Amino acid sequence: GVKRFTFDDESEIPKLAAAAPGADVLVRVQVHNSKALVDLNTKFGAPLGSALPLLRKAEQAGLHAKGICFHVGSQSLSTAAYEEALLLVHHLFLEAEASGMHLTDLDIGGGFPIPSAEGLHVDLAAMLEAINRQLDRLFPQTAVWTEPGRFLCGTAMNLVTSVIGTKQRGAVPWYILDEGIYGVFSGILFDHWEYPLHCFGNGAKIPSVFAGPSCDGIDVLYRDFPAPKLPIGANVLVSDIGAYTTVSATRFNGFEPAAVLVWEDQADLVAKRRKLRETDEASSASIAQMP
Repeated sequence: GVKRFTFDDESEIPKLAAAAPGADVLVRVQVHNSKALVDLNTKFGAPLGSALPLLRKAEQAGLHAKGICFHVGSQSLSTAAYEEALLLVHHLFLEAEASGMHLTDLDIGGGFPIPSAEGLHVDLAAMLEAINRQLDRLFPQTAVWTEPGRFLCGTAMNLVTSVIGTKQRGAVPWYILDEGIYGVFSGILFDHWEYPLHCFGNGAKIPSVFAGPSCDGIDVLYRDFPAPKLPIGANVLVSDIGAYTTVSATRFNGFEPAAVLVWEDQADLVAKRRKLRETDEASSASIAQMP
């Protein structure tokens, strides 16, 4: 039932035409952005000069050329990257119209940033306003799509993990956690991301190492992180760990990823338990008063 696809290579056209004849297609074009955390334009995107020929070949194959899409890269800190990409794509829309191909849709991808462990080094409101101004100016009659994945869920989750082991390597304390790089910390490896870590306890903070539970030496999460002395069983909090975590987690070494608990669901559960407890207490009091 899916009738909308993107493609960036001629080899995809016959596959799309066979699997979804008459589908709407957008060609993905290559844009450049040196200020993105993850470059998505080395692997994806057709050269700008190939975009319209690819759409024409798609039309000839029975597909419906709908528009153009791009992605400036993940966690982009550059407003200019969007503005430049929109200018380039605008020229493609004009060229397509002049050749008799009417494009109606533009997909600007994602890449909108969220705060990292060090904070957010960009005025996000100004960034979004600048993108909107460019869209209003260049694409007033175009349907605009966006795919803000990290932007929506990156800060939506927190992880509570526990210290299950301690080591002393010279003067450096090591803490082994019950979650690691093969679990919900997978974004450290796959997404080049560092999640904010919060420790609780008294005493002097010492540069420490936090590692995951697996047998792999690469399973190290934080180095030189200032932390008080933590006993086995201590909880630590990792905030803003909503994007690229459980989605790429594995069960390497037999460790199950951390359970996902929805706060609203837990609030309902707590209320039900409180009501049951109150009912039980009232029943116990009634029984106690019986002759």
